[in-house]
Amino acid sequence: MSQQFGPGVWHLINVGALHPKEGRGEPRKVSLDLSAGDQQTIMIFGTKETDNDNQKWEFQRNDNGTYHIRNVQYGKYITFPDDDNDGKQIIATEGPREWQVTVGHEGVNVKDPEPSIRICHPNTKKTLEVTDHSSQDGALVQLWEESRGKNQAWYFVAA
Repeated sequence: MSQQFGPGVWHLINVGALHPKEGRGEPRKVSLDLSAGDQQTIMIFGTKETDNDNQKWEFQRNDNGTYHIRNVQYGKYITFPDDDNDGKQIIATEGPREWQVTVGHEGVNVKDPEPSIRICHPNTKKTLEVTDHSSQDGALVQLWEESRGKNQAWYFVAA
């Protein structure tokens, strides 16, 4: 049964890794993860059965409809340094940045019954994306121009 997206604490599971294009590997459940090593690098990592807090993200709604996205374990926010150029690595810092969240259904080639979200820098088409459509642990997350790529979409599961 689908959940409705809104403020709260969520696990974000990459749609592209669960539904890879032919020739791009086997389906794999990977989550948005804040590195325990440097507490700054945001990557994907196999969804942990132990339910670690570094894979939990609190979406805090702002008055203008955007969100601040905070890591539950370390209290740091999803952001990027400097300008919002294609390929800019997504990181976590103490200061929040606003994000626009849109809900869709894009897990497979036809309309997916499960909703997913895309996370964009407001007033741009720059979207959080897993680099190179990867499903490997440690693959980085970057900003990239919005496309139909499923590596830019995330299933959300209440944490």
